[in-house]
Amino acid sequence: MSIPLPFATLAPMRNVILRLTGFLLVLPVLLMADTTGRTEQAPGLWKAVFETADGSVTAHFPDDLRAGDTLSGVVVADPAGDSEKKRRKNMDRLDGMVVEVEGQKHPANREQARWTVPPPATGTMVVKLLDPKGRELGRTAIPLKPAPGPTAPHEYASMPGVQEDVTHTVLNLKPVGVKSPAPGDYRLPRLGQTGRNAVLTGPFDGRLDTTTVLLNGKPVRLLAESPRQLVIQSPAEGAGEGTLRLQEGNVVSEGPYRNVEVLLAAPTTRLTKGETTTLSIRVNGLEGLSEAIPLELRKSGVVSIQGGDGQHFTIKPSDVGSGGSYHCERTLTGLEAGAFNVIATVTVPKPGPPDDTASPESSGPPPGSTPDKLCGPDITNALKSTLQGLEARFSQHTEQEKSDLCAVLRSPLEAAANWDVVDLHTPVWVNLGPYSPPCARPAPPCGDTVAVKGNCYKAQSVNYAAFGAMHRLCADHDIAAQEKIWRGLTPDFNHERKVYEFWLAMAMAVQLWKGPLISREGYLHLTRGEWPSAAPNFGGSWNWANAGYFGWHKGSVSAPPSEMDCPAVCPVPCAITVFQVQWGSDGDFLGPLGFK
Repeated sequence: MSIPLPFATLAPMRNVILRLTGFLLVLPVLLMADTTGRTEQAPGLWKAVFETADGSVTAHFPDDLRAGDTLSGVVVADPAGDSEKKRRKNMDRLDGMVVEVEGQKHPANREQARWTVPPPATGTMVVKLLDPKGRELGRTAIPLKPAPGPTAPHEYASMPGVQEDVTHTVLNLKPVGVKSPAPGDYRLPRLGQTGRNAVLTGPFDGRLDTTTVLLNGKPVRLLAESPRQLVIQSPAEGAGEGTLRLQEGNVVSEGPYRNVEVLLAAPTTRLTKGETTTLSIRVNGLEGLSEAIPLELRKSGVVSIQGGDGQHFTIKPSDVGSGGSYHCERTLTGLEAGAFNVIATVTVPKPGPPDDTASPESSGPPPGSTPDKLCGPDITNALKSTLQGLEARFSQHTEQEKSDLCAVLRSPLEAAANWDVVDLHTPVWVNLGPYSPPCARPAPPCGDTVAVKGNCYKAQSVNYAAFGAMHRLCADHDIAAQEKIWRGLTPDFNHERKVYEFWLAMAMAVQLWKGPLISREGYLHLTRGEWPSAAPNFGGSWNWANAGYFGWHKGSVSAPPSEMDCPAVCPVPCAITVFQVQWGSDGDFLGPLGFK
């Protein structure tokens, strides 16, 4: 059964106009309140990204954080605008914003920030973006690693945790108290790709202002530092061999470093069904290559690549041509009309321990070990139990409590911060072990995705199933109250019509947050001189709100069509049985049912 489209029995146009006018009156407040944040992953990093009408603010954090760590990371404010005048104006607004990490505030216009990780309550660290008046614009969460065991044998006195390499294998470091850090205690990468991240490991102090990195005597951009690692950005220029020099405090460590440039070219990036084009792959900076370099090739969009859509191969010294370059070609074939993109990445492992550089743990994953594109874990049972739990918990409230919950849900001023399936609104767990790898990758496009009934969706879209289910509970509650009053007064009380009238209020709320007309997303485009368009997951959010409202969890309607082109065949079962739900001031709405 498909989701019904209730346009035949909508409320009178007068009611529609009144509700629309109410939404428009509070639109400026909503635009501010709904500036949401998201968490993105990059080599060695977590990034907290906030999109606003004036541009974006991104804060960088090392990906190995633990409670008690001192860390540093750059904060980047990127103004929107298609002209220098607009960008300057928007930058003036971004300059007044503040990034807050667990109560610690840092101006968005100062690049280097330093934080301390507090003891975690949930294994995550909350990051917020505040406006110049201290009002919250958006938030997201950064995952934290668990603290090491009390008997960890290899630990520096200045460090709160065990040193680790990329595979989380404990390194053979000197025992606490033996000596201060020495040059040999730092592991420097030998390989990097221009413009991409590289990771150095060792006994750092978590402060970027005491750290310097040079490549062939030129400064390298520092992105983030924890007590165990430093993340840098490999220079975009200067492919080839060189010397990487690290100075941490008074300690200097040097090593060889090859900066590899990967260039892709194709005559067109749009194909019709069956049409072909040639992708050219050129890798520069390979002069004097003595060991193989692994290369990963993957695509997004409606094409297939000759040899497979996800390819892993190595460039051997014998493959290098004149000028220190490697070149190959692949045929791309259109699967249907549309655009595509191809990404080529040099696989750069995090440096291993100095005493065991040949250990398999420190050599990175072998070529071909990364699985093909996959959706995140299947949450069908957890989602169904959560929506059923909503009904059970709502029924336990008094009539007044139900009315209060519904008033908050329907208020444009309050709803944004008073409902959510917490695990789906901020789905950081989807992108971590044991789910990713192998699932929810590559990101993009498959990060933050979940599967329901064999289809793949953005977790934030499925979140709206609860929004729809909450609105239906409120609709049924209010209709029952109205029916008691009106049944004796008029014989034509139309229950079905009332259901659709309340549906209209929910539909306008989804449009307000996600749609292309009077929504925040549409407003953001207008401020940039662009034609209004919807949020990327408007369709998925709309479909799931309707599915929740019309009873997907009861079997009344089917799940919406797949939103993402990521096969929903994740081999790792979802360990969550019921999601955490916020409704009103209750951040654990299902807790009294025994769901934790």
